[in-house]
Amino acid sequence: MKRSSFAIVITLFFMVFSIKMQAQTSGESLNQIELMKQWVGNWKAEHGKDTVWTIEVKPFNNAFEFYAKCEAQGVKVTEMEWKKLIGYDEQNDRFIEAIIHNNHPELILMSLRFRTPTVVEEVDMANFAHPENAWIIRRVEFKSQDLFTWTNIVNGKVKQVSTFKRLPK
Repeated sequence: MKRSSFAIVITLFFMVFSIKMQAQTSGESLNQIELMKQWVGNWKAEHGKDTVWTIEVKPFNNAFEFYAKCEAQGVKVTEMEWKKLIGYDEQNDRFIEAIIHNNHPELILMSLRFRTPTVVEEVDMANFAHPENAWIIRRVEFKSQDLFTWTNIVNGKVKQVSTFKRLPK
């Protein structure tokens, strides 16, 4: 009886261990830097009849530079202009981004990571390990190489969804 119990325990141990190993490797297969290259280019989203967001994304070695602005009735809205510098943190397998808005000098630090080849989530650095605790989450989903949706979630509620289209070169 003891031998059969021991065999069952050993079998269960290896089953649990192999499941845990498979779970750990499944998320690591995404090449975050290659996926981030989907952003490179110029993008535009229209809100209503007279408001337009544009985003310009440039590569910088294995990092990326974002510039975004909003125009209403053809006039730049300075409160809605920002720049980001996004670099890859190899140790944590995610991007760290520093954001600065035109209307206030505080630097905002966020974490960005592709969850699937088409879905990326952005959360504040304080909550990157537990995004469910973040007060704001931005989720971007690439629908095609020329179209993505950008969803702002504040305190667990969707506040805004924008659809960006790639502009021709």
